[in-house]
Amino acid sequence: RAVGLAGRMPYFMHFHKAGGTTLCHNARVVNNLNAPIRNCNLPGDGPRTLNSGLQGMGNRDLTCAARLAYLNQHCIHFFAKERWADDSFCTDTFMYLTVLRDPIKRIESNCRFEKVQPGKALNWLQTTHLPEERVYLGTAAVDNFYIRSLCGHDVFHLPAGSIDRSHLEFAKQQLLQFEVVLILEELSSGMVQLEKMLHWKMPKKEDEKQSFGSGDVSIQFTEAQRSTLRERNALDIELYEFARVRSRLISEAVARANPSDFAAPHYAAVSKSRECQTSYRNWADAEQRRKQRQLEEGRARKRAAAKTAAKNLPK
Repeated sequence: RAVGLAGRMPYFMHFHKAGGTTLCHNARVVNNLNAPIRNCNLPGDGPRTLNSGLQGMGNRDLTCAARLAYLNQHCIHFFAKERWADDSFCTDTFMYLTVLRDPIKRIESNCRFEKVQPGKALNWLQTTHLPEERVYLGTAAVDNFYIRSLCGHDVFHLPAGSIDRSHLEFAKQQLLQFEVVLILEELSSGMVQLEKMLHWKMPKKEDEKQSFGSGDVSIQFTEAQRSTLRERNALDIELYEFARVRSRLISEAVARANPSDFAAPHYAAVSKSRECQTSYRNWADAEQRRKQRQLEEGRARKRAAAKTAAKNLPK
């Protein structure tokens, strides 16, 4: 039986293009929680900040204790991780929550958002391509992405076609450690989990679906291409169905429970203090400046690369 947050911090595992932006919006905007500025991802936990982690690539060296200390130092009350799972779960420190969607729809959405043509995506199923800094590109993004993500860094980076039933079973065990499991296609009925266990306000209609846009909507998979995706992602589809059942069971149990079964978040009493808000505001401002510097550096690299390419053109 779920017991709510009590003295723990919510830890959101955000599967890329599976509804995480909606959850982040509801945390930060609807429920006024202090959260990181980059789609609620801490530095090193987001898909575009893996190289700027707090401790190691993708925060691989960041312990649960160090993570919690960092959150408390900067008065952060909700955060996300948009990459593979950590090597261990710390359920005494964090309450884990996640959202999944139909695996094939997630792949199609990812390809439109990241401007990946279907032919290229299908090629990644045959020819291994694993860019270390880009969880949203390459083989892992189209080959049993959920299982790879839940099984951690090493499994995430296995070659194409390597995921088997042993990985599926391990991913199921990992998913059982999540106390909040939501399904994007069934989000309205699952929100009771957040209402009861995290003491969240329920979203208005306009807050139920948030995103950074659909991407290139001209990118469309044929039914034959979808059939290939379904065949190669059969284990991920099985995991998704497992998650759907678990989500319904959690929602039903939570709906039957008494409100007193779920302790209020421990940070509720301090989150509105002047000291807390000043600490968070200073941190968020510094992160915004760092984000801007990184964007400018990225643009400068692209300009330099284009200039070099132009010089190398045959005259």
